[in-house]
Amino acid sequence: MITTKDKLLAFLSYLGIIGWIIVLVVFQNETPKNNFLKFHLRQSLGIILLSLAGGFVFYLLARMFNLWFVLNAFSFIIFMYWVLGIVYALTGSMRFLPYIGDYFDEQLSFIQ
Repeated sequence: MITTKDKLLAFLSYLGIIGWIIVLVVFQNETPKNNFLKFHLRQSLGIILLSLAGGFVFYLLARMFNLWFVLNAFSFIIFMYWVLGIVYALTGSMRFLPYIGDYFDEQLSFIQ
């Protein structure tokens, strides 16, 4: 059963590194472990890491080759994933983000 508290914590995990760390601390202190929070911790960390790494790479490409539209397109895609993750969290859904969510779930399996 997914409670309002679970939804709020899942939402908080999408609000940057500090929100993610707060939810991780709450998650680590819970017994038994909440699969809903674990799922959204993995998805939100994936978005955070993708935005940092991809933002750096696309920023360098934009500076070197004057391809600012590529950086803007990437930023828009990240924003859409962020909004979709928040919507999934607030509705109590455990759906993967399109195209990248299952990869995040596999690669970030250290979140137990």
